[in-house]
Amino acid sequence: MTLTGGEYDVIEVFRTVIKNAPYGKYAAVAQYKIGLYLSEKRMYQEARDEFDKVINDYPQSEWVKAAKYQIAVVDAARSSSPQYDQRVTKVATEEFEEFVKSYPDAQLSAKAKAEVAALNDKEAENNYLVAKFYVKQKKYEAAKIYFNIIIEDFPNSSWAPLAAGQLRILEKKNK
Repeated sequence: MTLTGGEYDVIEVFRTVIKNAPYGKYAAVAQYKIGLYLSEKRMYQEARDEFDKVINDYPQSEWVKAAKYQIAVVDAARSSSPQYDQRVTKVATEEFEEFVKSYPDAQLSAKAKAEVAALNDKEAENNYLVAKFYVKQKKYEAAKIYFNIIIEDFPNSSWAPLAAGQLRILEKKNK
């Protein structure tokens, strides 16, 4: 992979550091910086792979914690908008939750919690859109399932009160 930054190839510089001293004190940070550079270029899957290398190749490094956080960040960036499949969103949510669990006192844990809330809101919105689709199709029982998922799985989301209101409307229609 060749990405040029300024007068030189940024990634090649970091790869040379790693190649020349694979277990030297700068190898893990060089690997991490490759991931950051790719993330900045919006090459999220490639960045994720580089952060994984930090975790796998330098498990005792101080950069592992940051790499785990960045994996969740790039997965959140890769997640699709609410009207599409939310598998990557779920993965990112789990990674942020795992980060908070593993590093509860880390400075980044507060940011990770905020990311979880935002990703949960995105998933709740996805369920809301699906439910509204079923309402339009007059498939009210299916719509109720999705509105209930929002209320049960994402009670703190901005979509939970809307889902509850929609359920009340559907209940009145069934009477």
